[in-house]
Amino acid sequence: MPDVLKTYAILPNELRYEYACAQYIVKMFAKNGDMERAEEYLGLLSDCYGESEGIKRLRVETAEIRSAKLVLERPADIIHSDYSIEAHLLYMVLDVARLMEQYSGLLKYEGEIAGENTYNKLFQILFNQKNQEIYDFYAMDQTQEGTATGTLKNGRESVGSLDNAIYHGSRIVSIMEGMILRRCEKASIELHTRKIEGYNPMHVSTVFILIYADTANPVALWNRYRKRLREMPCLGQWEMVEIVEKNIIEAEILNNDVLKSDSRYICMTRHRCRTTGDEVHKYHILLDFKKAADVKEAKDARKKRGKTKNDRKNKK
Repeated sequence: MPDVLKTYAILPNELRYEYACAQYIVKMFAKNGDMERAEEYLGLLSDCYGESEGIKRLRVETAEIRSAKLVLERPADIIHSDYSIEAHLLYMVLDVARLMEQYSGLLKYEGEIAGENTYNKLFQILFNQKNQEIYDFYAMDQTQEGTATGTLKNGRESVGSLDNAIYHGSRIVSIMEGMILRRCEKASIELHTRKIEGYNPMHVSTVFILIYADTANPVALWNRYRKRLREMPCLGQWEMVEIVEKNIIEAEILNNDVLKSDSRYICMTRHRCRTTGDEVHKYHILLDFKKAADVKEAKDARKKRGKTKNDRKNKK
């Protein structure tokens, strides 16, 4: 029996309809996906209290919980696929990436984007805000795990530092690595993409690499980045076996249940360990923080409006 039903069963009748307890029970039914019980309980509360402001507010909150669960569960249509958990994670990260692009302008100073750690922290805040309370998925930053690619002066490998580790409950389920990219710099790309295997002692199979693009031409940067991925030589035990493009990700992993405009720049690379056969799927997602095209469009629109006004004045 779910905990919410246990709680409901032991409550005396007078407390079941006490608003302070009742709103908790309604929300718990909704969070457990039992909307029929939640709606039935709301009806009983409405009979007791009338359609008060509190009841109206509770209806709205319950509907929001239901909508949030539906949004998360859309990729779960592929329940028979090996990618069901991966699809959930990808959908959540894409949702946060969309918000990061939306808010990125707020973090600019004199036209320049902020530092890498600032955006990694923004990812953590937005991810936890949307997913922690209801779904128990949350991100923690700068977790020291495994080893990085660098070495200490004594010749031993240094401790790796994860930009964000994503947990479900107490279990780590994914890694997020963020990097600012202004040009297609081979050293920077290899550093961020190769070090993941080193600090992945829990053998997490799904990784997200968010590229914070500081460029006026994100299309060109993205094309060069994908070319660089293809040219990257195999080193150590891991080899890249496939690049999966955006249309395949949307069709086979997200079951076409994602707005294409929300993930303009995305691909996935499959990596396999030669010794164990383990696989890691790395999702590369480019975020356009410069938004040069949007800025130009806005300026052109203002010029057009200004010209229209002047033409009207001249006619008068």
